[in-house]
Amino acid sequence: MSTSTVIRLVPKLSIVALRAKLDKELARWYCLRAINHWGSGRLDLEDTVDTLVSLFGYSTSMAYRTLTDGDSLFWTKWPMRNINRLQIEIYGVKRIARYSLNTLTAVV
Repeated sequence: MSTSTVIRLVPKLSIVALRAKLDKELARWYCLRAINHWGSGRLDLEDTVDTLVSLFGYSTSMAYRTLTDGDSLFWTKWPMRNINRLQIEIYGVKRIARYSLNTLTAVV
């Protein structure tokens, strides 16, 4: 990962996630965005787990559990075509903001 990677934090989104008790999942979403510095929005699951372990200090089991916790809220796991592996599709800021404003604020 490049040391010059900049991830823009969205304060209002962070406040809504904190109130909905989804702050950890949002923090992981920010981590996934940092890992995906080329901006495709897609990551190989195994490579992502390795990166979470090496850069962010997760244990392997915690990395897998983490990626299950935020699945369908902040990202989705999909099978990769032509090979037997999973990829992660990271949702964009607009989708997360739209979801948080429509759903999370109703929960709070």
